[in-house]
Amino acid sequence: AVTGAWTNSAIGLASQNMKLFYGQASILVSFIMGSTIYGLLNPNPKSLELDRKTTSTTLTLIGGCLMAAIWILDHAHNKDRAAAFEVCCLAAVASGIQNSLTSSITGNLCRTTHFTGISSDIGTFLGQVL
Repeated sequence: AVTGAWTNSAIGLASQNMKLFYGQASILVSFIMGSTIYGLLNPNPKSLELDRKTTSTTLTLIGGCLMAAIWILDHAHNKDRAAAFEVCCLAAVASGIQNSLTSSITGNLCRTTHFTGISSDIGTFLGQVL
């Protein structure tokens, strides 16, 4: 969960455990990057309205991230930490895109990932501004 990544990155930074800090910060950046991607795709969302083209593109991107994660897992050697890290980052990107999609189309009434509000909002608004 994103909340755990915020907490663990802070613990890593405070304890000077840079490996923990960079690993958790990378997951946060990946999630926010996913939210930013959705903001770029839909800079002017309207509550309770779905744009077929944007939604199709968004769902394809989410599926692509998850399929890439599955491919990496399928081709990785046992206990390959780099592959596991890549999979976590891809899943975070997919979650960021998905969360921003649902937040935008429901007027922030619904989020699909747990405790991610500010992280999603930062990414979504960044994408909309760009």
